[in-house]
Amino acid sequence: RAAEHRAQLESSSEAWREAFGQRCHALESRVWEQQADKGELAEQVLKRLPEAGPIRELHEEVRQSSYAVEVQQRRLTNLEAKLSKLPALESKIEFVETNTAHQLDEQTQTS
Repeated sequence: RAAEHRAQLESSSEAWREAFGQRCHALESRVWEQQADKGELAEQVLKRLPEAGPIRELHEEVRQSSYAVEVQQRRLTNLEAKLSKLPALESKIEFVETNTAHQLDEQTQTS
């Protein structure tokens, strides 16, 4: 009788393990399906994101800001180029002033 009872316990234990394994497999399958759905959803959202109004507006603002920065950079480069010529112009003016003052002194002395 004990052997019968043991055999019955083993078979019910085996049946329980098999049922538990099947439930685990079914649960795992459901989880994988849900994860796949989420992945597809994320892909679809990312594909459609550029079409969203606020994103388009932000993209346009970034483009405009980028253009404004580019224009300012060009202006700055032009101004720096002009400023680099300033010392040479100052030297020429100083030379002309000195020369003019010298010529005036000579004219005053000769007259």
